[in-house]
Amino acid sequence: MGRLGNPSTRTASPPASPEAKEGVVLVLSRKPNQSIMIGNDIRILVVELDGDHVKLGIEAPRDVPVHRFEVFTEIRSGELQETPPQ
Repeated sequence: MGRLGNPSTRTASPPASPEAKEGVVLVLSRKPNQSIMIGNDIRILVVELDGDHVKLGIEAPRDVPVHRFEVFTEIRSGELQETPPQ
């Protein structure tokens, strides 16, 4: 398993879904206009909180596909064709 940051900031949680890998999820708290980085070139920004909805902005290289999880699983199962980035 890869490192999940400083052990004092890690939180072991039940998997977010049956497909979650290895049963460990990194849980972070962020406020609007705060962000997290994945690697050196993927940024997740909390754009807005509205009740139980969170709007996220995702900055990633054009060659990195970004999908909602339910769309991703449909693509993987062959039910949906992935559209290449433009």
